[in-house]
Amino acid sequence: MSSLLETRDVTVRYRQDGPAAVAGASARIDAGEALGIVGESGSGKSTFAKVLAGVLAPSGGEVQVKGRRWQEVKRRDPIRRTVQMIFQDPYGALNPWMSARETVAEVFRFWERQSRAQAVEQAEALLAEMGLSKGAMARRPGELSGGQCQRVGIARALACSPDVLIADEPTSALDVSVQAQILNILVGLRETRGLAIVLISHDLAVVRYVSENALVMYAGQVVERGPTADLLGSPWHPYTKILMDAIPGGTGDLKPVRNEIGDGHPCCFAARCPRLQADCQSLSEEAGPREGDRVAHCMHPLPERSEQIEQRAQ
Repeated sequence: MSSLLETRDVTVRYRQDGPAAVAGASARIDAGEALGIVGESGSGKSTFAKVLAGVLAPSGGEVQVKGRRWQEVKRRDPIRRTVQMIFQDPYGALNPWMSARETVAEVFRFWERQSRAQAVEQAEALLAEMGLSKGAMARRPGELSGGQCQRVGIARALACSPDVLIADEPTSALDVSVQAQILNILVGLRETRGLAIVLISHDLAVVRYVSENALVMYAGQVVERGPTADLLGSPWHPYTKILMDAIPGGTGDLKPVRNEIGDGHPCCFAARCPRLQADCQSLSEEAGPREGDRVAHCMHPLPERSEQIEQRAQ
């Protein structure tokens, strides 16, 4: 495979007899790509992100990194550096007893076998690139702001020299004034370092800003994928349309979207779908419209130009 990171039919169950948190999800991330994974809370996107990063082993399916199965990669195998993750909680993701400088230097010492002095020097340079002052570098997480902690988390990931950076809701716990700064760092890293970025978010505006391609998840399944501009500009799957209508400026009410799965129905969205028809019972993996890289897992997709687009064009 030419892709950096690829999953095929990944399933995750936290209990053997429990429901699937992720069910048959497939994705592909190429070098330098920016992919957004969007969905409401409980859709399975964060669980899927952990599988992509090798943090969580799938219950079924396969994950490959540069053609190698994630499940077979040992802890100290250099390929582990390929994929790194930034977590939603900037404080909880860091060791509370280590300074920002020590946190990043530890990575250089682990992978590069550097002396303490060399590791500290490189850590300081990387933290400075992320916008931290010398004073902030000496502080522990509890003495830093959320935005500063997230910068430390990004620097720690970059110390591994990754090819793929997975960011799980990296701005949701931050002040609004800081969110744009973190997003701009991610965009800049893609431009300057050629990193592939996988952004997990419930915020469609954030996904639109950062990513060129997007996946929409509902109840653990990928229901639509394609170029971000096309997918958000003219959604094919009814759930994608509902997500868009739920944001400020949309045509619907601001209300949570619940994950409801009809018993035995092949469509995970059947219980809430306004376009449900009798033949939806025959939904299969191959069903639904396909055009280039764009796919919607739906028997009765929306028209190519949604009502929103037509209204804006008038």
